[in-house]
Amino acid sequence: MKNIINKLNKEILKFLLTSIIIILLLIISKKDIKYKNEIKYVISEYNIPYIDIKNIYNKYLGGLYFFNNKSHTNTVFNTEISYQELEDNKTYLKLKVNKNYLIPSISEGIVIFIGNKEEYGNTIILKTKNNINIWYGNIANSSLKLYDKVDKGEYIGEVNGDILYISYTKGNKTINAIEIFKNQ
Repeated sequence: MKNIINKLNKEILKFLLTSIIIILLLIISKKDIKYKNEIKYVISEYNIPYIDIKNIYNKYLGGLYFFNNKSHTNTVFNTEISYQELEDNKTYLKLKVNKNYLIPSISEGIVIFIGNKEEYGNTIILKTKNNINIWYGNIANSSLKLYDKVDKGEYIGEVNGDILYISYTKGNKTINAIEIFKNQ
């Protein structure tokens, strides 16, 4: 009984600390538009290592109980992307795939962007542990949400037609896509 009370107290403390941090950020952003714009700029423009923050949080505070009990999805297919043709444009890869191809994740990471990108259409960006962003472009359907954790081989989405765009960035710099793609 004492052990259960200690665990409950620890969970309440973690929840309160997290709530205080979030409330402070909200108060600061509400107080002055300059701070709100600064917070928005930092979140959207900088490469925040969300996985590192999560690991530090888990190390010192442990995972929150209600997040640890959610069901886990399993890898459903091979992690290698199969394609008929590969066009290397130095900044991105254009792959000809089967129509409505189901895209497996090339690497583990966290979804940091879901939306439209001019060159790629509907795009999902995944931030990996080594802070490389993998862009999956021309996506028709996906059940992923912002900040979802994705394991290697998990379903990213369905290609819109038969063209899939893949690009790699680190910070604001594009990385030679073909080198990384062939080594994964």
